[in-house]
Amino acid sequence: MTTELPGWSFNSDKLEELDVNCSFGSGTFAQITTLKKVTLRDSITKIPEKAFLNCTGLQTVSILSGLTKIGTQAFFRCSSLQDVTLPASLKEIGYQAFRDCDALTSITFPDNLEKLGEQAFLITERDGHIGSLATVTFGKNVPTFQTSRNKGVQNIFPRCFLTTHAAIPAKPKLETTWIAPLLFPIYL
Repeated sequence: MTTELPGWSFNSDKLEELDVNCSFGSGTFAQITTLKKVTLRDSITKIPEKAFLNCTGLQTVSILSGLTKIGTQAFFRCSSLQDVTLPASLKEIGYQAFRDCDALTSITFPDNLEKLGEQAFLITERDGHIGSLATVTFGKNVPTFQTSRNKGVQNIFPRCFLTTHAAIPAKPKLETTWIAPLLFPIYL
């Protein structure tokens, strides 16, 4: 028997640490602003969309082996997120998965990453702040960058990274997608 925590099932102002070993639905841990640390065990193969949306106090995420996909807006607006460990098994990072994770300073992509979603690490510029991402390390293979309207990599990473680093290949693989704005609202 498989156990799955239903979506939008937690609403707590006291939960600070999670150690998860069963699958969970969309938005299950969303908006828990007191949450600081999450460990996802190797039984987790997918982080659903909006799973940790707006967990503004979240600082550290450890993902053990087994995970293959991080869904749309999974960590959207986790503005205190500083440290994320991505497993070697990861193949896809979805649309806006780490959007507005302002405190994230570095990310290392595993060798097997195949797709990197549009606006995956984009930062909404406010009051002159353009994000903290300073180091992006690719594995052996550079993933396909999913982007709409031929915007390229400038629509995946924040301006602070693109203006100071040249770690992205000169001709990255691009996959153009058309994303309807009403299906994926952008919170500005």
